[in-house]
Amino acid sequence: MSNPFIIGLRTNPQLFFNELDTSEVQAVAEACIRVLENRHKEGDADAAGCLQNVYREVANIEL
Repeated sequence: MSNPFIIGLRTNPQLFFNELDTSEVQAVAEACIRVLENRHKEGDADAAGCLQNVYREVANIEL
C-alpha cells in the first residue's frame, strides 16, 4: 500500500489524528461511518460489528 493516508493511520494513528483540525477529524469519522454503513448494506458481515463498536464508543463519551 503506497497511500500516505493509510500508511499514516496504520503506523501511528494517534499522531496522525493529532495533526488534524477538529473539523477534519469529524469529516474522517463521518466518512468512515458512511463507508461502514454502505458495506453493511452490501452484505459485508464484518461491517455490522464494526458499526456497533463505533456506536458503543460514542455512547461512552462524556461531554
